[in-house]
Amino acid sequence: MIRTLFLLSVTLFTSITASLAADELTIQQIEQRAHLPGRAAGKKPLYKEVLAGTATKEQKQELLDLYLALAKAKPAKGSQEAWQKATATLVTAAQEIVRGEVKDGSNLQAALNCKGCHAAHRPVYAIDGTLVEDAGDFGTAAPPQFVKLANISKDKLSISVYAFEPHVETSFREEEVEADGVKSVRKVPVMETVQLLRQSQISLAYVRLFDSTGKEVKGDEVWNRLKPGMTLLRQTGSKQVDPVLLKLLSPEALILAPSILPSSPAEK
Repeated sequence: MIRTLFLLSVTLFTSITASLAADELTIQQIEQRAHLPGRAAGKKPLYKEVLAGTATKEQKQELLDLYLALAKAKPAKGSQEAWQKATATLVTAAQEIVRGEVKDGSNLQAALNCKGCHAAHRPVYAIDGTLVEDAGDFGTAAPPQFVKLANISKDKLSISVYAFEPHVETSFREEEVEADGVKSVRKVPVMETVQLLRQSQISLAYVRLFDSTGKEVKGDEVWNRLKPGMTLLRQTGSKQVDPVLLKLLSPEALILAPSILPSSPAEK
């Protein structure tokens, strides 16, 4: 019964989308028509007919029209540039087949990368059906850490900062156990991560200072703005701070970053 209902729903969905022009279809409908229809009835999907060399002239043109519509669509996630690059290879491969410029579908087969495309552009939904946003730029680098400027050396070659660092502590909890009718107490290790305040020295030869717009602070302006006791942000990775995070900072905020960090777009 369940299988029968599934087949009926697939057939109904396919018949509805088949009546629509390619440009009127959603990305999901294009994928259904190009890559899935016919499977429930034991037939090959459209693209497999083309790859096998058994597709008619009309079917080849239909696949090309679907890929052209796909290239014009806007993905639910990921960049439009990456989407256009991926779909362009599909369009080119389908055009070659329609024009008779190739003897087989090897170029089309190479252009098909469903897994990679889904990972980059298919939206993710939670169990309750709500959309799960992609991490985007936030996922490329850890956010900066808050630190307090403790000291500036007299020769201005180094600074020291206070910062919290994670530390794993192990303690033991007594637990009563029973084996072969005999009760005993044993100590069970319990691990806990705590934040400990540390003071560390940083050589200024290995860091650069940026303001809240991402522009580097240079020369005497560094010493005009750095004052012991002030709170800074320290970027530990080599990637730029996410611009979305920069918008959350006050104009007076300063960011310490590794000297290998490339210049920000604000400086170019």
